[in-house]
Amino acid sequence: MSKLSDERIQRHKQKQKDMADAQAQRAQQVVEERERKNRFLADLRLKWANDMRIIADILQDFGSKLDGYFQLADLGAPPPKTAAHARITGKFDKGPLIDIKLTVDEQGRLSTVRSIKSAVGFPGSNTLMVTDATREQYEDFILDLLDIEK
Repeated sequence: MSKLSDERIQRHKQKQKDMADAQAQRAQQVVEERERKNRFLADLRLKWANDMRIIADILQDFGSKLDGYFQLADLGAPPPKTAAHARITGKFDKGPLIDIKLTVDEQGRLSTVRSIKSAVGFPGSNTLMVTDATREQYEDFILDLLDIEK
């Protein structure tokens, strides 16, 4: 075999090896990213579970101060692309019933959807990151949900 042929074969083998190595590296990166995402979601769900106790306490406090009652319920297994969800129901100041769904997306953003029956208004840009939310931020968020002026 000529030296040129031998070199071509060696380059071809090296190219195949480089491609296989790159593919294995990409596969490893996918696995590591999935593991990071799963760890983040587990931490987020744990934080949300703890925060739900804080929110329930806030709702109880607001219920007594606003002559009303509120209830927070976990809605169980969340739908796809959602880390967690819950529902706030109740009423205050002899007003209409409140029915608000809280949804935490996989990035940790808390968003809300209100029932058609609920007369409570929502500020359009009110968002909260659960990952670093404090009790004070939850209080402010809930007061905004209840349309209590600042």
